[in-house]
Amino acid sequence: MRGTIGVAAGDRKLGLMGEVARGGYSHFSDAEIAAILAYLKEVALRDP
Repeated sequence: MRGTIGVAAGDRKLGLMGEVARGGYSHFSDAEIAAILAYLKEVALRDP
């Protein structure tokens, strides 16, 4: 998944939201991404 460019549902243009995400979230390390994924999985198990 890293290094790919996502497309919003319906091929929408995200404008500022997309710019912020690419600018702020594109610098996560592999360890940070793994921690976020583990957190989201845990939350999903507790509150499906």
